[in-house]
Amino acid sequence: MDIRITNTCNNDCMYCLEQSLRNKEKYISFEQIRVSISDLKSDILTFYGGNPLLHPELLQIIQYASSIWYRSISLLSNTKGITPRFACELRDAWLTGLAFYFNNFHTESHSIITWWWIQLSELITNIEVLQSFQFFTKCVIPVNRLNIDTLPLSIITLYKRYGISTFEFINYFPFDRPYNSFHRILSYSAFEKRKQIDILFRVIRSLPISVRFSKFTKDFFGDSIQY
Repeated sequence: MDIRITNTCNNDCMYCLEQSLRNKEKYISFEQIRVSISDLKSDILTFYGGNPLLHPELLQIIQYASSIWYRSISLLSNTKGITPRFACELRDAWLTGLAFYFNNFHTESHSIITWWWIQLSELITNIEVLQSFQFFTKCVIPVNRLNIDTLPLSIITLYKRYGISTFEFINYFPFDRPYNSFHRILSYSAFEKRKQIDILFRVIRSLPISVRFSKFTKDFFGDSIQY
C-alpha cells in the first residue's frame, strides 16, 4: 500500500506530475499518517511524495509502522538528503527499502531532467550509501526521449556495478500534463525507437532482474508481449 506523506520536493523534474500539489500543506501530519497506517490491510507499505525524506517526523513514522508489524516499509524518493548517518537512522527505525528515480548516466541529460537540483554524482553516491546499508533498492525510470537510447547500457551498469536487480519503467504520456512545454524534449515514438527498445528487452531477458512496465501502449512491446 502506498501513502503520500509529503507534498514538497527538492527536485523539479520535467516529467513530474505532482507540481499541482506543491501549494498544499508540505507535510501530512503524523496523526493523519498514523490513522492511515492503522487502517491498512496490507503488510507492505511505501511512503511517497514529493520527497518523503524531507518529512521532519519520518523516523517516527517508520518506527510507528514497524511497531504494528509491517513486513516491508520502503520509500520512493530522489535520494536527496541521504547521508550515511541518516541511512543508519532509517535502518534502525526498520526501513527495509528505498526506490529511487533515475534517468541515465549522461550528466547533461540527467541535469536537464532534474533542473540541476541533484547532480548525477550525488545520486550515484546516495545509491552506494543505500547499498552499503543493505537496503532493498528499486530503480524507477521514467522513459523519455533523453534516455531511451541509453536504457540498455544503463540497466547493465546499474545491475553489474551497483547491484540493482529490480526495475520499474514508467512511460511518459504528453496528455498527463497537457500544458507542459517540455513535450518536445520528453516525447518519443516507439516506431522510431524500435531498435533501441528491442535491445532493451534483449538485455532484460539476459539478466536476472525483475521488471515492471507502467502506462505503456502495446506498440512499445513489439514482439516482447510477455511483459
